Amino acid sequence: MLLSIVMPSHGSDLHTYSRIAHACEFASDRIEVVIRDNSGNPAKGDFLKLMPRNNCKIIVVDSCDPFENFAKAVEAATGTFLFIVSDDDYFFDRAVPAVFAAAEAYEDDRTVAGITGTYVLEMSAGSQFVNYGGLDSRDAGDRVSGYLDYQGRNLIGYATVRREVAVDAWRLIHAHPIEFSFHDQIFSLLNLLAGRYVHTNRLLFCYDNAHWEDVNRGAEEDLKFYMRAGIDPAFGRLHWLVLAFEGVSLIGNSRFGSRLTASERQRTVTRWYQTMLARFAGDQRSNYGSQLGPHADAIGNKWKSRYPNVQLDEMLNDICAFMQLFSPEKAERYRTFWTGLAKEALAEAATPA
Repeated sequence: MLLSIVMPSHGSDLHTYSRIAHACEFASDRIEVVIRDNSGNPAKGDFLKLMPRNNCKIIVVDSCDPFENFAKAVEAATGTFLFIVSDDDYFFDRAVPAVFAAAEAYEDDRTVAGITGTYVLEMSAGSQFVNYGGLDSRDAGDRVSGYLDYQGRNLIGYATVRREVAVDAWRLIHAHPIEFSFHDQIFSLLNLLAGRYVHTNRLLFCYDNAHWEDVNRGAEEDLKFYMRAGIDPAFGRLHWLVLAFEGVSLIGNSRFGSRLTASERQRTVTRWYQTMLARFAGDQRSNYGSQLGPHADAIGNKWKSRYPNVQLDEMLNDICAFMQLFSPEKAERYRTFWTGLAKEALAEAATPA
């Protein structure tokens, strides 16, 4: 059994170098370390040449977007399970043997999609221990509810995931016609739909949240994604509504949810939509001066008034109609992507087992 520690990297400071060196310490005949750097920094390239090469893959590429770097790092790993870490936070030494032991114990148990533990969240006012409940349930509704019960950073993104599950999820995200900042939450959702997560009873990861406590900081980071993708800033007014649509579509109208029972699927859809609509209703982000703000607000108010009813085809039409105002090409690609997933799920359902 081979475990991969996977670290997509972009930073170029001494803290980043220490995180890379820390990960490489664990390279062995049973633990593979994959570092994929997209910083484009020559000095960092020189540093990476000093890292051990025995079962330690150091991949240096030109600058690319963070999701692509993440997806390609995952694809480069060959372990049965992937322990996904970052280059600016900290994973605990004792976490690695604990994760390896769990991966070895559950290697042949296909009901297990991932391995988790206790997370430490560092904030300006103090530290917090975080555990997700319900992730070891065989019921997808319980797993997704446990994930959504924690109203904080997406820490489960730093779990250990079965390789084929992670690769399948990231290939879908990479194929998405638009790079949205919330796609890390889609990654977590897809992994949770694939199976249960066992708990190591160990501290796994320490995440420094001090820079993200201001709600405006998150909205500003979302705006950077929109601008890079050629999306009008007013799209931010629909941020959580679009995440609601995408999650519900994947659970109820794609191959990723097809393995669930009808009851599981309905409860999971309901909980996802309920949570994202609540976040949508409470979101007060700016239009950032966009003239399309009133159009976004009209769509948002329509779906707030419709809650809890959701019609995916109609919601897709509304999202695409808004995109049409600033990019007909993006609107068409977005529609094609989601209708294609739905057709794929229908074809799979019609195929005899």
